Amino acid sequence: MQSHEEEDVGLEAVQGALQPIWDAMLGHRDVLASPLTPGLSALLIHLVLSAPFLLLDVLACVCPRVHSYQISESTSGKRVLRNWSTTLARILVNYAAVIVPFTAVLQSLTSPRFPLLAPTCLQLCVHVVLCVLLFDLLFFAWHWAMHRIPEN
Repeated sequence: MQSHEEEDVGLEAVQGALQPIWDAMLGHRDVLASPLTPGLSALLIHLVLSAPFLLLDVLACVCPRVHSYQISESTSGKRVLRNWSTTLARILVNYAAVIVPFTAVLQSLTSPRFPLLAPTCLQLCVHVVLCVLLFDLLFFAWHWAMHRIPEN
């Protein structure tokens, strides 16, 4: 049977697993509190998560084995790079015109809280899942609305 002291030490270890990372982040409060941080972070994540697909498209131009899994029929390296450059331009315009300014306004209206204690791993996972669900819901609503409104 464990004593209360041993249970407290075990509980502190679980609760403090993220504390060193949290303390390092608290050292950069000015960057974290900047109105541009959420929008630019989203852009960076968008580009980083798109990079493997760009690599696969470029490899598909050279390697027939990779090309057999490609959905689009374009095999020309120039065409693939033109499609990706068009997509990158659209992403940058969308972020510059809508996402970064909108998140900057939202960030300016609220003041971020920086508690001294880091969240537990469970709290972090719950918040990440809730953010993904909220993003997915908003993305679905935007996509649905775009297709419901007829073009002229």
